[in-house]
Amino acid sequence: MDLGFLGHQSWWVRSGDVTLLIDPVLGEAMGHRTRLPVHPPRTIDVHELLPIDLVVLTHEHNDHTDLASLALLPREIPILVAPLMPSVVVRAIERLGFTVHRADPDVGLSAAPLHVQLLPGARRAPVSEGRVAQVLLTETHESDTVTVLLGVDTAISSRTIQAIRMGALPIPDAEVVS
Repeated sequence: MDLGFLGHQSWWVRSGDVTLLIDPVLGEAMGHRTRLPVHPPRTIDVHELLPIDLVVLTHEHNDHTDLASLALLPREIPILVAPLMPSVVVRAIERLGFTVHRADPDVGLSAAPLHVQLLPGARRAPVSEGRVAQVLLTETHESDTVTVLLGVDTAISSRTIQAIRMGALPIPDAEVVS
């Protein structure tokens, strides 16, 4: 599995022939009414990231769901949103011409060799953070499995910890907190 940090909160993931973008902020600024500069400053050539098989959005904050960045992408790319993504955000993404799918935290998506699952963040986070989903990426080959947990904006939930302890979820080989 190749993980590429695109800056701020954005990730590019490649596993075999499958490529994901997670929380893409692709321009020099982010936001809706007020555009805020991206840190660290960088320039991204969107065409170099293509083809993209799936965009994953963990929650609605401007530094994770940037409509201007989504507008740069081909409309045939499906968008997977967190289970608790506000409907107004889903409608805004659909108005851009994308097909949006809401994730089920108990069911992941697989496209060999990659499995993607959006898990709930910790409940002890501030109220606005309660909608955050964390991304569990598992790459499986014949003799090897690698699992990475992207701990987005919040602590790992007790539900996720319990599922790992019980063997219902794999133990992450790495956790990345952004």
